[in-house]
Amino acid sequence: MTATTAARPVLVSLIVNAGGEDGHPIPYNQAAGAAARQLGWDHIAAIPTTCLVRQLPAGWRQVLHRVTYRPARGGWLGRRDGLPEWGSVWQSAQTIAAYLRAEVVPRDQPAILFIEFFIFAHLIALALALLRVPRGRLSVWLLYRIDIHQQPTRHLYRLLNGVVAALVGGRLTLLTDSAGLGRSLEALFKRPVQVVPIPHTAPDQAVQPPDLPTAAPGERPVLAWWPGAVRGDKGLDRLHALTRQTGPAARRVWLAAAEGAQLAATPGGCRVLVLPNGLPRAAYMGWMQAADLVLLPYALSSYAERTSGIFVEAIVAGKPAPVTPGTWMAHEALAHDLPELVVDWDKGDPWPALVALTEDVSVRQRLGAMQAHYRAYHSVQGYAACLEKLWPPPTA
Repeated sequence: MTATTAARPVLVSLIVNAGGEDGHPIPYNQAAGAAARQLGWDHIAAIPTTCLVRQLPAGWRQVLHRVTYRPARGGWLGRRDGLPEWGSVWQSAQTIAAYLRAEVVPRDQPAILFIEFFIFAHLIALALALLRVPRGRLSVWLLYRIDIHQQPTRHLYRLLNGVVAALVGGRLTLLTDSAGLGRSLEALFKRPVQVVPIPHTAPDQAVQPPDLPTAAPGERPVLAWWPGAVRGDKGLDRLHALTRQTGPAARRVWLAAAEGAQLAATPGGCRVLVLPNGLPRAAYMGWMQAADLVLLPYALSSYAERTSGIFVEAIVAGKPAPVTPGTWMAHEALAHDLPELVVDWDKGDPWPALVALTEDVSVRQRLGAMQAHYRAYHSVQGYAACLEKLWPPPTA
């Protein structure tokens, strides 16, 4: 491999688990592609045939079989969605291999196969696919964002990392977006884990402003938003508790959340705005720009080391994003001298302190400094700088 070809790889996003345009997979990989192009690299991508997208970006193909699951009956391979259907894992492997043979292998350049959201079933599919294609110019980058080291399947991931590395001649690079998680994964995998920024933080298309109700004369509403998928570990119980609080601060709040949260207003408490489940990216970024508060009452058990892309997006947008003590987000807030963002959601009524965040000039000034730092690092430009340091891999 010459220095010239090593400097011009194609970054191949295998977006194996995307179901639609909501969530992070599609905007993340679009931002990664933009970063690659800043370096003069090429970028192509493959998504599942079942992924609901209105328009595929240039260079993307909708060709992958998405792994499906059946209800788990316990056991060490169980997960929230159940066990993988092994037939679908084999079909996924076949479609990955077909895509690589058609779009990647014919290229006269090195290729980086990049997967940033996966479980062990996808690594099995990747390994099976690699067995069926020429691998001399292939490298693999895997981004771990979950606390694999605390899961029953942790040793399976370590084994699969080794299998994938062997298949591509050692050209495997492990990534994460959390320094703390990286240290834990290095201890488990006995391999270096590189920390990269979160790149999909700024609007990449026209933003759709939300259609908000008209405030009553003299009303000064505080728009609080609980973004993203409706999940228990994102603080659903705490959101329901917030709707039960009453008093002057609560009455000022308009609380927006997805329909699936099933929030109900309480007399004398906050007003509830019901949003569709799974907002398109343009509408999502419109709410991010409109919100006065971005509520992130996430569970410590899930987010002690795991990052939150929504938290990063909120800070980049200059929005106060109150978080749970002990989480990665709390660590970030404290590191930037913003202890006011760390909230004990389960003690008393949080609304007075939350509303005060929107009016505190000192908080706004310190948030502005954190925003400037995040805009430089958690950005397409920051991501490009990291990609450049990662290529070529040491074993190339």
